Order: sequence, then C-alpha cells, then structure tokens
Amino acid sequence: MSQADRWRELAQQLRVDSIRCSTEAGSGHPTSSMSAADLMAELEKMKRAAAKLCIGSPDNTALRNAS
Repeated sequence: MSQADRWRELAQQLRVDSIRCSTEAGSGHPTSSMSAADLMAELEKMKRAAAKLCIGSPDNTALRNAS
C-alpha cells in the first residue's frame, strides 16, 4: 500500500467515525464533520512531512526554508 493510499484510508476512516458520532449525538450535520475529517487527515500528513524536514536540522532551517 502506498503512502497516498494510507492517507486516503485514514481520511475515509475519520469520515466514517465522524458520521457515527454525529448520528449518535443527533447532530444532523454529518457533512461538516466529514469536511473536518478531511482537514485533520491533511494536517496530520503535513505535520509528519514537516517533522521529516527537521530531522538532522536542530535549528529548524529546513522547515523555514520549505515555506
């Protein structure tokens, strides 16, 4: 399984979990939760990518140069 497939799978699982939670809560707004799940998966992916940039760079210049 590729890394991209893993991120898609994580996002899908977060969507399913968000629908279950909104249904249990009687919220009635599952699409907002699904959008938030997609955002969380993308933020986690970005956080991990940034952490890889910083390995071996104690002053974090790699992270500053990437922006």
